[in-house]
Amino acid sequence: MPPTSTTTVPSTTPTTLKVYTDSSNRFKVMYLDYFTPYTGSDLKNNKYFVDIHADACGTDYPPICFVLKNDLYKNTNLASAALSIRTITSATTAQQCTTFSKEEMDGGRFTDSVTINGVVFVTAQNGGAAAGNYYESHLAHTWYGGKCYAITQTVHSTAAANYDPPRQEFDKADVWFKLDTLRNGFSFIQ
Repeated sequence: MPPTSTTTVPSTTPTTLKVYTDSSNRFKVMYLDYFTPYTGSDLKNNKYFVDIHADACGTDYPPICFVLKNDLYKNTNLASAALSIRTITSATTAQQCTTFSKEEMDGGRFTDSVTINGVVFVTAQNGGAAAGNYYESHLAHTWYGGKCYAITQTVHSTAAANYDPPRQEFDKADVWFKLDTLRNGFSFIQ
């Protein structure tokens, strides 16, 4: 497992600002405490985590996956929301890195690019539904320092009417705002 550290930064907001650092992959992420970071063995060995968050974090166990705490959305139809950061080792050139795979584009579309702390990432979105479950993912890839980096944000929700009594619809705009704020806290370490 790569050397990592978490530092708490004092904040005047009601939540605590933290910093996750992955020195071997040369990046850091500033995040608020309504996310829980999971790495390495947390992802592989925690059956609850794998069963609940595999859709949001992926099954290839990225270096880091930040999971939105579900207690913020009690009694709603939000199943999980997460942001994962990984390197794509099979991409050995910038062109390979910024070309999305067939699996990533299944049901999706290319959406242009986003600049995160001075670095341009190509972006795409995909989603789908099955058996009362809805998935939406926002993907961002960049080639930096000879490596391909991928940031994936995923929201998994269920059909609110499937519950008895029916659950309230979660605030989708609020969840995406939190995920986008987290994504924008990503930066490379020089």
